[in-house]
Amino acid sequence: MSATPSPLPAVQPERDTEPHPTPILTNEQRYGLDCATSTEGKATSIALAGFVAVGRYYSMHTNMPQKNLTREEAIHLTQAGLSVFVVYQDAHNKAQDFDYGRGQEAATNALDIAHNRIQQPQGSAIYFAVDYDASQSDYDTHIKPFFEGVNQTFTQGGSPYRVGVYGSGLICENTKRDGLAQLFWLSQSLGFRDSRSFLDSNQWTLSQHLPQNLDGLDYDPDLINPDLRDFGQFRIYQKSGDRLSSYLNRLIEWV
Repeated sequence: MSATPSPLPAVQPERDTEPHPTPILTNEQRYGLDCATSTEGKATSIALAGFVAVGRYYSMHTNMPQKNLTREEAIHLTQAGLSVFVVYQDAHNKAQDFDYGRGQEAATNALDIAHNRIQQPQGSAIYFAVDYDASQSDYDTHIKPFFEGVNQTFTQGGSPYRVGVYGSGLICENTKRDGLAQLFWLSQSLGFRDSRSFLDSNQWTLSQHLPQNLDGLDYDPDLINPDLRDFGQFRIYQKSGDRLSSYLNRLIEWV
């Protein structure tokens, strides 16, 4: 991810990073993709290419109209047989973007979008981005309080969604150790602190790979951990309130 306006983890890795190799879709591996722009008109192409899910943005502070997922887009992805996963990011690319109050604000915004705009099913997840190579000191003094604010706000709201994190191995490992996230989306930059070791640990939920293009859509492939069915994904049906839609969202946990 990048500075505001920031694409959903769809940034070329910096020169001093070690990116993931380009993936090859196989029957043995399940991939999602994430992108910073709308997938309208491309859902069928995405599904036919072998992807099973699409990652999109929630943001309250962006000048990119297509950055945010819309309910209509989520419905169209669902109709194509795809699941959706989401990440909240405004800037969140330097230490000063993180503290307890900003965590509360980000969580409040994410809950508002999820509940009021998307009608995201409860029990799914919202990832929060840490989009730079943060140090241990950054984590201890800025990022940990941020995620404490996120968790406190979610708890006060009845814990409708699980908390995920997007970032380096250091960030994933620390939030896991401190019980501040339940799902771990490892960024494509393996040169970031502890990213290689976290990848090797197999504790990640999603593992992001190098940017590609499909049918004019710039995207990053995301390998879904083969040991996991659940990566916080959901589907949105035309009538989200009916019993059948609710049942299907609970039943379909891994596609």
